[in-house]
Amino acid sequence: MNEERAIRIATEARRAWRVPDNLALVSAQQRIIEVVEPIRPAPEQPPGPGPVRDLIAWIVAFGSGGVAVEFSIDDATEAIVRVRRSAGAPMFSPAKEIA
Repeated sequence: MNEERAIRIATEARRAWRVPDNLALVSAQQRIIEVVEPIRPAPEQPPGPGPVRDLIAWIVAFGSGGVAVEFSIDDATEAIVRVRRSAGAPMFSPAKEIA
């Protein structure tokens, strides 16, 4: 994946994650990040924390006036593996109809 593709994936995910339209693209950088793999002991139980793995990800950030939303996109699979929001950003999960 390249920078342009990472920006496209994050931009297309904005609606699903309810990222405000007034947040502009701030940066897109490739980094190594840690991701916790969930463990599901049984189908009826919620997942618990599991082992940590490193992966190469594109970090695409949108922001304005102290509010920021950051998408972490797995370079190998193009999957969004994490979304971080600043304290001032609205906290929403992906829209159910899109997720």
